Amino acid sequence: MNQKTFLQQLAAGLTGLSEQERSSVLDYYRELICDGVENGKSEEAVIEEFDSPQDIAAQIRAEYRAPEPEQPAAAPEPPAAFGPHTYTARNPIGAVTVNAQNVSVEVQPVPDGPLRVLFSPGENDFVTVTEENGVFTFNHTMQHLLFHWRDLFRSPRSILLQVPASFHGDISVKTCNAKITASALHDVGSVNLVTGNARISVSDVDCHALQMKTSNGTLEAYGTRAQTCIGTTGNGRVTVKDCVFPARLQLRTSNGSLHAEQVTSDDFDFKTSNGPITGLLTGDAREYAIHSHTSNGQNNLPTDWSYPGQSKHLSAATSNARIHVDFTVPTV
Repeated sequence: MNQKTFLQQLAAGLTGLSEQERSSVLDYYRELICDGVENGKSEEAVIEEFDSPQDIAAQIRAEYRAPEPEQPAAAPEPPAAFGPHTYTARNPIGAVTVNAQNVSVEVQPVPDGPLRVLFSPGENDFVTVTEENGVFTFNHTMQHLLFHWRDLFRSPRSILLQVPASFHGDISVKTCNAKITASALHDVGSVNLVTGNARISVSDVDCHALQMKTSNGTLEAYGTRAQTCIGTTGNGRVTVKDCVFPARLQLRTSNGSLHAEQVTSDDFDFKTSNGPITGLLTGDAREYAIHSHTSNGQNNLPTDWSYPGQSKHLSAATSNARIHVDFTVPTV
């Protein structure tokens, strides 16, 4: 079954839901399928891992129609705990840490104001916020790690970290089973992004050091600058484009491709298996000591090429796939 048929059958079974709720469900499964395809699977292989569209629709209808738990009539009404919340730093902050479960995290800049986190907790979310020694920490956990379709209908499952232009400290974000995106951050310290079973995407970021780590998900960096960048995943592709990492660019994956385009660095280190390594690197190939290896694939790089006085390095290794990396000298 392909994506079109799966989504059509799922939509047909979502009777009793509003158009907005039906769209939320379809978008959720559409993104799951797209993530699987980006990781090298066919649409059919991804969909085979799901229940049938009829069973999924029946589960959603049953939960959607289940009545809300009744509160005792005599009990006082508790203060509102759910819905949109803003968690704001009260003091000057030198570092921020966000830890979450099963919720995507977006990091974006704001012109001014304090550092803050925007999130709409649901009935299964537990949030704590601390400030200690200049570190703002936002912790999100889910009770019993249950997923409820009602939470999907009520609000997007996303945490938004807003970083003011005056912040120049370190940023650490960790979640699982959900994507992380960061964009338009300038003049910040180290940026450390970790998730699992989902993608990490970074664009237009200027930081001291960048580290991205996931599994079963893609890594993407566009228009980004840092002294060093380390990207690690498994069963996912890695794409880096229009970036500058003067000291080092290290990329690791397995069962996925590595692609670097218009990237500048004095030390390229690429390693994968069962996936190709391709690139167009900015620089003069004669300045690089080059070491490369593949098996069962073509390779346009020398396997071992070094001369006295070379201070730059390129290492590329894969198996069962090709290596094709070219250099382009920037125009003055």
